[in-house]
Amino acid sequence: MSLAPLIGQSGSISTHKVSVSGIDEQDHMIFGGVTDTGKALDEQVVERLFELPCELTPNGAISIPPPLKNVVDSREMDLLEQLKAQKAEWFAEESQKLEKWAEDKIAAAEKELSDVKVQARDLKREMRSATDPMDQHRIQTRIQELEKSKRRLRQRIFEVEDEILEKRDGMIADIERRLQQDINTQEIFTIRWSVI
Repeated sequence: MSLAPLIGQSGSISTHKVSVSGIDEQDHMIFGGVTDTGKALDEQVVERLFELPCELTPNGAISIPPPLKNVVDSREMDLLEQLKAQKAEWFAEESQKLEKWAEDKIAAAEKELSDVKVQARDLKREMRSATDPMDQHRIQTRIQELEKSKRRLRQRIFEVEDEILEKRDGMIADIERRLQQDINTQEIFTIRWSVI
């Protein structure tokens, strides 16, 4: 990025640290700069200004001019929106994982129940054609076991649904923890600049 358009101009630069604390702590640097005419500088231009050789001219305390404050505030808002979008993306991904896991768990439990129902139906057909009392007794015993198994499997589906609700409650609690965050902005420095 060329700094040639800034030759002969002056302005102010301010650097701020935005700290986001909570479950995942982060620090971000914001670079804002304006010319004395109030024109905002791109962040890349501000960073390039730091690469130039400089000469320190003691000037005392420098206050942030309103146009520069607006630039810094706008960049902070952009940063916070970006972090919010990242959290929304994380939430969507976690929700999809939970839904997929829930669908798989319920499908597995329902398939197991369906398999037992098919076995019971097949045994009932076999029972109707059986003529030997020992075979009839064996088949009736197996049918009885399968009926008990069907009841257990139906109960298992309810348990799986309860497990899903618990996982969802845990995810919501995690999201609430992630949403509880403190944002602290600290001015690192503000300087005047002139490109000669």
